[in-house]
Amino acid sequence: MFQLNPKPQFPNPKEIPNPNSQSAREKQSKGLGFALVLFCVGAFVLRTWGIEWGLPNEFHPLRTLHPDEALYVGTVAKLDPGKLQFDPGFYNHPNFFVYEIAGWLGVGKLLGAVELVPGLAYYAEHPEASADLYRWVRLGTALLGTATVLLAFLVGRELYGRKAGLWAAALFSVLPVAVVDAHYVKTDTPQLFWLAGSLAAAARFLRQGGFGWLLGSAAAAALAASNKYSAGIGIVIPLAALWLGKAEPGRLRRASALCALAAGVFVLANPFTVLSFFREAGHDVRFIFAATLDAKTLFLESSFAGKPPGWIGVWADGFWYGAGPLFEAAIVGGLIFCARRRQSADRLLLIAWLVFYVCIGYAEVQFVRFWLPCAFFSCIMVGGWLSAWIDGEHRGLLAWCAGGAVLAYSAAYSAAFDGLLARTDNRILASRWMQENIPPGTPVARLRHPEYAGAGRDFPLPPIVYVTEKEMALGLRKPYPLAWMPLDPVALTAPDRALYVVASNYETRDYARLADRYPQEAAFVAELARGVGYRLVACFGGGPHLGPLRIFPAASPPHDWLYAWPEIWIYRRRDP
Repeated sequence: MFQLNPKPQFPNPKEIPNPNSQSAREKQSKGLGFALVLFCVGAFVLRTWGIEWGLPNEFHPLRTLHPDEALYVGTVAKLDPGKLQFDPGFYNHPNFFVYEIAGWLGVGKLLGAVELVPGLAYYAEHPEASADLYRWVRLGTALLGTATVLLAFLVGRELYGRKAGLWAAALFSVLPVAVVDAHYVKTDTPQLFWLAGSLAAAARFLRQGGFGWLLGSAAAAALAASNKYSAGIGIVIPLAALWLGKAEPGRLRRASALCALAAGVFVLANPFTVLSFFREAGHDVRFIFAATLDAKTLFLESSFAGKPPGWIGVWADGFWYGAGPLFEAAIVGGLIFCARRRQSADRLLLIAWLVFYVCIGYAEVQFVRFWLPCAFFSCIMVGGWLSAWIDGEHRGLLAWCAGGAVLAYSAAYSAAFDGLLARTDNRILASRWMQENIPPGTPVARLRHPEYAGAGRDFPLPPIVYVTEKEMALGLRKPYPLAWMPLDPVALTAPDRALYVVASNYETRDYARLADRYPQEAAFVAELARGVGYRLVACFGGGPHLGPLRIFPAASPPHDWLYAWPEIWIYRRRDP
């Protein structure tokens, strides 16, 4: 009845699921596709939440609160395909970037999303139509940012496998600097899309060969430079892949062909940029090329005076604010992983990362957005590192915890910034307060940035403060009837000095940093903060936060990271 030593029963090998079987592969593919769709949907939501920020309204019907967007979108108005007029007449940024905007606006017109009317008068009278233009172009930027998530997966998959590709896509989908920059009409997100495409083609070449992939990589690098001149150094991606690939005769000839192709694509995409070198207007493009090489001495010296060198600034400002401390630590881990592993995939990423790091660091351009390419390369490195750890014997749980913490913090940080963009901007709140509380004709002084040759001329004062001369000349807008005064320390201390002073942390922090250059202004700002002569009557502030938790409570980020959340103070003169 009883069998003391029953014969062991083993499962039938035919019944054991084979991970390489077609059904298993199909399940893996479905899971992979679902994860990618999830990451892309999440990326798109983060990049479009708050897309209404700073759009034209009754205070500023022709421009947004971003200091550059009106310049880019307005340049499109100079194009007239019917008259074969394709010269935008503006060369600080490549022609192709303007053509991309024009083409996307044309799609919007066909879909009924925007109204394209010649001249400015219509948009000045209908701010909602002006807002539609900017919203539509911002949507195009958000779509490019979302598509770059797919490219992050492709690059990670080609270099390290599908698991690494998923990690790279997940990390990039919530990367704060990528999320925030995709809200604006700027060159950085489009140039990264093409750089990512260049890297994806180069990675495919390393895995399976085929010189055609390198030709595509070179063309994509040229289109990246056709969005932002500094991205021209991206030609190093196909060249590095060529040298890291299988040794074949004629590599020097092939490298020359890649450079020639990239140059040809750039010329075809930016004909008037190239011609501008030989015309009087060429100073624009020559200047911006020179500024790319040495921005600190050419036109942004005051912006970065007193700050550490650019190679250090990327860690103190670029990655610290653009990625967050957890992601910054992960970047270090990814760099160490690639440096220790030293395979062709690692060397390709390290070369691309280091070339951008060295060039931009040398140029001293310490804006957060300029480090976006390095941040993208870092996502691939960290994805490969986490994937390798998960496949290890004893580090799988640690990798999941570390990767999950970076993802959770980055997503929370990006959501906090999106919430900031979605609320009413501090400049609008300050403008409404001034309309309601300051009678017309009241003498008001506004603080202006000391030297900054970019957004600081107009930023971040309330929109009613600043009306362009062009708008006034065309009769499109009239200045708010306040007696605006410049920040003259003598006038501000005279008996008839301004009754109100409008200031923001955008200017006050730089006056403090440049006190040796502007001692009078810096002294006045310091006295203003102490309540000497004036008292604070209104304050509009608050940075990125999640509920009661404020991210970077004592922040002093680079200028471009402060666009959406300047803290504005309004002071009233104390009685004599």
